[in-house]
Formats: sequence, C-alpha cells, structure tokens
Amino acid sequence: MKVALAGRAITRRARGDEVGRVLRRGADWAGVVEATQLEARDDETWARHVVRAARPLFATAHEPSLVVAEHSPACDSARGVALAAARSELASVPDAGLATFGVSAFRGIYYPPTTARTHREIERTLSRDVAVRTADLRRQIDAQDLIGLFAYPEPGVVVLLFIPYDREVHLTRYDRSLLARIALHVETSYRLRRRPEVLKAVLDVDGRVIERSEDAPPADVLASHAVSVTRARRERDGAEALALWPALVSGQLSLVERRSGTRQRYLFVENPAPSQPFRALSPAEVDVLSLAARGHPTKLIAYALGVSSSIVSMRMVSAAAKVGVSSRMELVRLAAMLARDPRARFVDIALTDAESDVLELLQRGLSNEEIAVMRSRSVRTIANQVASLLRKTQTRSRRELVVRAAGAERLGASLVTSGVGRGPVKR
Repeated sequence: MKVALAGRAITRRARGDEVGRVLRRGADWAGVVEATQLEARDDETWARHVVRAARPLFATAHEPSLVVAEHSPACDSARGVALAAARSELASVPDAGLATFGVSAFRGIYYPPTTARTHREIERTLSRDVAVRTADLRRQIDAQDLIGLFAYPEPGVVVLLFIPYDREVHLTRYDRSLLARIALHVETSYRLRRRPEVLKAVLDVDGRVIERSEDAPPADVLASHAVSVTRARRERDGAEALALWPALVSGQLSLVERRSGTRQRYLFVENPAPSQPFRALSPAEVDVLSLAARGHPTKLIAYALGVSSSIVSMRMVSAAAKVGVSSRMELVRLAAMLARDPRARFVDIALTDAESDVLELLQRGLSNEEIAVMRSRSVRTIANQVASLLRKTQTRSRRELVVRAAGAERLGASLVTSGVGRGPVKR
C-alpha cells in the first residue's frame, strides 16, 4: 500500500505541479537514501555519494554541496568542514558564519524552524545588517537563492545539504515533506557513521531472518521493513518510493544494506542516542519530544522513527502525564526549554499546519489572493486563517503579526542558549 506524503488535500495533479517548481518529476528518491547508507571508507567519500545522488532531484543548473558544522552547547565556538563542496569558497562557511555574524545569527542560519528552508526565508528572520551580508555571500557563489536541508545527528552537530538556484525559490508544503524525509535519512546515516554499531538482526532481501538478538523487535516487524525497502528499491516509483523507507525502525534501529560478494543483506543496527536531560521520560518518549520540538507534525515524527502515528500520539500522552502538563503545546515548549537545544521551535507550536503555511507566506509579503492561488484555496478560507492567526498571536494587523513572528523566532533561539531550564526565568 502506498503511503500518502502530504495529506488528502493534495491531489495527484496538484502534486505534479508542486514538485515541478523546484524538484524534478520522476526523480530517484530511493537512490538518495541508498547513497546515505553506503559503506564509504571516510566521510568525504560518503558525502560525495550523497551529493551525486541528490543532484538529479533538483531543477537547477547548480551543484549541491554538503557541509558539517560542530559547535559548543552555547553556540559560542564552532568549526566547520565542507565534505563535498561544488565551490572552494564554501570550505570555511560554518566558521565564517560564527566569526562574522555572531552567535545569534549563527543560530538563526543553522537552526531554522523547518528542516527544509530557503536562504531567503532565513534572511527574513535575521537582522538587516546580517541579512545584507548573507546575501553578499550568496552572490559570491552566483546564486539568487538556496535550498537547505538541515540534519542534526547529535547535539552540537549540523549536517547541511544545500542547493543553489539562479532564482528565488518557493517551497510548497509537499516539497518540504519530501525534503524533510531526505534530511532525516542523512541525519540517521551520519549518526550511524559516528558511533559504534550494535548489530541486532540480519535479514535477506526477501525478509527472512538470518540472525536476530533477543532484544530486537519481533521478526515480523523486521521483515515488514525489509520487504518495504526492497519494494522501494525495485519500484523506483519517484517520490512514492520514499514513503516506503522510514528513517528508523521501531524508533531505535537503522536499516542498512551490506553486500558480501553477490549476497545482499539487510542489517538492523542500533546507534544509541546521546544522554538526554529528561530523566523521568523513556528514551522513546524523548525521541518523540525531540522531533516535536523541531516543529515536525505527528506523521513526519512517525516516519522518522519508523512507528505508527498512533504510537507517537500515545508517547506524547504518556510524556505529558509524567511531567504534569495538559496540552501538546505546553509539553513541547517544556521539552524545548529543558533540552536547551537550538532546534527547538517557540514560534508556531500552537498553530495548525495550514496556519503555519499561511504565516510563512505572509512573511514573504504575499496578499490573501496570492496565498489562495498558491495553496489552491478560496480567498475567504485564507482570510479566515489570517483572522485565526491574529487571534492566536494577539496581534492587531498583518504587519504586526509578521514582525512578532520574526521576533519570536529570534527570541526562541536566545532563550534556548541563555540557560532556560536551569533555573527560574525573570519576566
């Protein structure tokens, strides 16, 4: 059964139109996932495979680049390396970002509120001076805009795959859904490269168990994942194949391919997450909250962890009961503050997906009529959603709403790195 990626509201015709704007039709999405899992001898070789596989996804003449930035918990020191860069000038981008623009801008650039983000969208959240300088850097690589896929394999590590364009890029919700899935695979695969592997099971391509430890998930669960991945490989059905290939299995295991001669095997390996500050919560609950704090909806969290949406909801309810809050919004905000993680979103956790999309388009300066066309909705529907945004944010005008949203993004980043969660906050 094929999994719908963007909800029932997106028709097949609309899907094709959306993908055609910045992403190529019929691209080999499963091939990108395969590239992330290659057993490369070093990170540079791995990155080149990923970039080469990702290149055909994007409707642009420019080559993608992949960089890694590592920073201190407070983001006050960082070092970066370009693992696969189309231009030599990119090699020092992470270092230059911190040294040139400062801590606040570094957080704004490398920790945007969504996993797939354009450079111009990020610029709108920065101060005017910083935005001008980042635009200058973009022009140095002959680009009018960039698409960035942000992966966070562990705290303090950012893996960024970005693609330059010679025009301004407008990502649809469907685009972001596809690109977020790729970013999640980059994230889990890079994490696996950095940590010792604990083998839990080995299956053949038909889903037959060859080896399995006692604490591994049930054999039928492992077999279903192996069969789905094999189907994704064989069908190569564009973006739909990507939906068959979750980033993790049962929230804890990575499924990777290994070949020995002509034999192909699927290995289920554990790559444990680093210690978390949530002592009362189970590791499974922490994983759900961590992804929720990054703004991912329930369906994408389920995809990232390789579990059902109902399991995600159940873990959210369990975590809420343990920490004594009554709503998802308060739970995610509390998790973000306790983690002191720059990935955490403080802006639109209380908003619906539709309201979030409308707010993003308002920040681009679009009118209700233009938003209605882009979202295939009536002007009346958009007007109602704007009214709901004004009510929820307690703002009086569209201009005030946009200004407050940009300010909230910067405030959220500063709260996370200023020690919120370590003691009472003065108001």
